[in-house]
Amino acid sequence: MSYNGELSRLVTAAVVNRKFCNLLLISPTVALAAGYNGESFHLTPEEQELVISIRASSLTDFAEQLSGNGHNGTSRKL
Repeated sequence: MSYNGELSRLVTAAVVNRKFCNLLLISPTVALAAGYNGESFHLTPEEQELVISIRASSLTDFAEQLSGNGHNGTSRKL
């Protein structure tokens, strides 16, 4: 998987903090707006749209969809 710096920060925050991970999976819009540990994520509008469009039940599933593997049957590489 290869993400830009901000998407990497987003996934890393979800890896290290279960509460943020759950929020990202349940309500990605809220997670992006809230940021993590006092810091916001500086995503492009396209990246925000991608993150918000993901429906995943686990962080692994989220990361796979983020990298383009299986997101609505399409391949979307960042």
